Formats: sequence, structure tokens, C-alpha cells
Amino acid sequence: MTTILLTGTPGVGKTSVAKRFSSIYNYKYINLNEFSKKYIIKYDSERETYIVDLDKVKDELRKITENNNYIIESHISHFMDGDFVIVLRLDPKILMERLKIRGYKKKKIVENIEAEILDVCLVESIEVHGLNKVYEIDVTNKTIQEICEDIFRIISDKNYRKKFKPGNVRWLEKYYNLMSNLRKNI
Repeated sequence: MTTILLTGTPGVGKTSVAKRFSSIYNYKYINLNEFSKKYIIKYDSERETYIVDLDKVKDELRKITENNNYIIESHISHFMDGDFVIVLRLDPKILMERLKIRGYKKKKIVENIEAEILDVCLVESIEVHGLNKVYEIDVTNKTIQEICEDIFRIISDKNYRKKFKPGNVRWLEKYYNLMSNLRKNI
């Protein structure tokens, strides 16, 4: 049985990809944000987000993911147990537009753009799982179908996965000035 942890900054396409992947490849799908609602500890009003008990969430997931193939998606899924961690990456300018369309407040947009530029989900994934389980896909110019095919080939073909090892996506070099301007305008 294989468990795929699909992570990335909010707005990169995790939910759409995970749902499609689960239907194509017959994996069970878990939206970790929904699953975690039972384990909310408190609300962080400054960051406008809920804090969940990750240990309890992890324990509950262990119980249900033993006997099937699963794809688990969320910007926190990389804190769970899994066989592969796939970090979706998206050009920060496109991500900014998506977050605006979703109605995110400016401060939250800046926080998420900075997280994408600074590789936050990727770095956390490596810290939790090590380099051998973590892969990153730049989804900027790809269809959902292409992303699903990449994920399937990563988990099934050792040679194919080499091109998705961490370090291939480098937004900081490209968008340093964008980040500086965003911070000034908060």
C-alpha cells in the first residue's frame, strides 16, 4: 500500500490534482483540512488560521491508511506519515492572482507568496521526511492530467523521479524584488 502526501502553498492546485489522481489511479482521497477539523485546538486570529493537534491527526490517519492506497492533500500533509511527499510549486505571480480571486486578504496573500518563494513547504517536507521521499513539481505550465501523470511516474519509476528531486524550482532568484515590494505595501 502506498500513501502519497500532496502538499504546497495554498492555491497551487492540491485539491484539484488529488481528486483527479484518486479517480484515475483508484487511490482513496483525504482532504486533510477537512479531516483535521475534529482536532482543532484554537484559532490564531493574527494569522487567520486554525491550529490543530497534529499528533492526534497523525495517529488517526495511521489507523485508516494501513490497507489501501491513499493520496492525502493539504498544506500541512507533509507533517503526516507517508511513502512519498509531492510538493506542488506554482509561479508566485500566478499564485497571487489565484489568492486574490479566492478573496484572501492582502496580508494573507503576502504570507503565502513569501512561503512559496522561500520554499517553506519543501523545506518542512525535507526536515520531516528527508531527501529520499520528497519530490517537487513545478505545475506552472502543466495541466492537471500532466501533473497526475508525473505523480504516478514518480511513485512507480525510480529513474523518472530523479528530475523531480528538491532544488529544481527556484523562485527566490526570480522574485526577490516582488517579495520586497509586497512587504512594503502591507
